[in-house]
Amino acid sequence: MDQDWFDRRRVRPVQLADWKRKINSEQADTLRSLELVGWSLKFVRTEGEGTPLAAVYNPDNDSMSVIEPDGRLVEKPKLRFRDS
Repeated sequence: MDQDWFDRRRVRPVQLADWKRKINSEQADTLRSLELVGWSLKFVRTEGEGTPLAAVYNPDNDSMSVIEPDGRLVEKPKLRFRDS
């Protein structure tokens, strides 16, 4: 089998910069503030109409939270996260 064919079809891991391009300016402002105190963006989930929800990790209490499209931080979201 041709090796080039296989490499082109392999899924590329998502880079942090790719996730950050998916969030809006209100979410980006909140994320920047959280990053100053050690939080990190883990992934962005797109809801029904293409609305982005940014999942962020808080290392202080080993928990996941969500930044809503309006920039509001929800520390106890109704979403369930898988363990990685």
